[in-house]
Amino acid sequence: MKKNFIHILFCVSCLTFLVSKAQTKKIDSLNHLFAIAKHDTTRAKLLVSISKQFLSSSTDQDTVLPICLQALSIVDHNLKNTNDPEKNTYLKIKVSALNNIGKHYKNQNNYNKALEYYNNSLSIQQEMLDKLGVSNSLNSIGLIYDNQGDIAKALDYYSKSLKIREEIGDKNGIAASLNNIGIIYKNQSDYPKALVYFKRALQLREQSGDKTGIANALNNIGTIYKDLKDLPAALDHYNRSLKLYELLGDQKGTAVSLNNIGAIYDNEKNIPNALNYYERSLKIREEIKDERGAATSLINIGFIYAKQKKYKNALTFYNRSYTLSKQLGFPDLIRNVEERLYLIHADQGDYANALSHYKQFILYRDSISNEETRKASIKNQLNYEFEKKEAVLKEKREKETLIAEEKNRFQKIVILSAVGGLLLVVIFMIFILNSLRMTKRQKIIIEEKQKEILDSIQYAKRIQTSLLPTEKYLNKYLNSK
Repeated sequence: MKKNFIHILFCVSCLTFLVSKAQTKKIDSLNHLFAIAKHDTTRAKLLVSISKQFLSSSTDQDTVLPICLQALSIVDHNLKNTNDPEKNTYLKIKVSALNNIGKHYKNQNNYNKALEYYNNSLSIQQEMLDKLGVSNSLNSIGLIYDNQGDIAKALDYYSKSLKIREEIGDKNGIAASLNNIGIIYKNQSDYPKALVYFKRALQLREQSGDKTGIANALNNIGTIYKDLKDLPAALDHYNRSLKLYELLGDQKGTAVSLNNIGAIYDNEKNIPNALNYYERSLKIREEIKDERGAATSLINIGFIYAKQKKYKNALTFYNRSYTLSKQLGFPDLIRNVEERLYLIHADQGDYANALSHYKQFILYRDSISNEETRKASIKNQLNYEFEKKEAVLKEKREKETLIAEEKNRFQKIVILSAVGGLLLVVIFMIFILNSLRMTKRQKIIIEEKQKEILDSIQYAKRIQTSLLPTEKYLNKYLNSK
């Protein structure tokens, strides 16, 4: 095992020359920690961290696989004889390594292999009862099916992921799932349903203060409004998105927003503004080597010149886009540029070239139309899924409303009862006070009457005393006889 560690360390050290300076510094730091690590859990964790650095690099993605496989080898070797707390740690490392391999195969467009590793990761997380991990794996699997064009399965996995994320209150995860589902509906040209999901995602992003998520959601909503022909609303959302992307320093997002704003001005026939935004978008996309984005911007700029009858300029941009589109192999890009090329050659009277590009345009158009037909065939299923989810959400909202109303009613009853009780106490106190006053008044009257009676008795006694002879007088009278 020790020899294997040294071999991996040497390979990783050599590979750091292939990545950026920032990544090189990070990997050097991880290499140093790996060299002095004494426990297998630490070594395995560091290998996964190193693989993640290479995974985020645009160069030498193949280094991810051997590093992750070595981490898995360490984990599997130790899982045979380990206690429960340590076993849980190793399983978490294994999940991370499997996910990194899955992402590596996804980046290589090897979707079958990506699914294999993502499913292995999912199984472990289900055994560990790790709901957050399960929801993330389900979402990753949904992305694979989405990329493969299996929309029904993609929607199923996105929905399962969303359900768990709602159960555990993972707001960022919920927003991501809503966004993914919204994109599916958008791609199916079901714009109203897409708008529902994008707006719900935006609300959650705003609650969590996730500025990148807010910018993405605003951009998605702007695109829906554009498709719905509500250009002012689209422009408003694109501009808000652009400000956030620029604030965050997100060049790719900035380029997307600039291109989208250019498209709005193009639709409004504001050629100077449209050209300005398209050119700004193209400049950024070329700087960050976003070839697909650059191909789109080139078509857009070429079309602006074509509408102005500046055919030479238009052809320059169309041909640059054509070269990139062919290299990338995206049917929609090739179809779009072939259409533009056949139209511009026809306008110039170059019918041989026009016919050649027209044939290619038809070929790619029909291919994409077949794909659209396939999409339409599953649209009813998507509608059913949407309506079913909306019914559940509606029922949930109605229950929450009833609970809230019942709570408010109960609170009102409690308040009214408290107020009523307080009034009764006040009335009772007033009654008691009045009774005390009356008792006191009666007592005073009685005392006055008693005094009057006593005074009368005393007065009568004095009169009696003054009228009757005294005992001394009687004795004297009797003795004289």
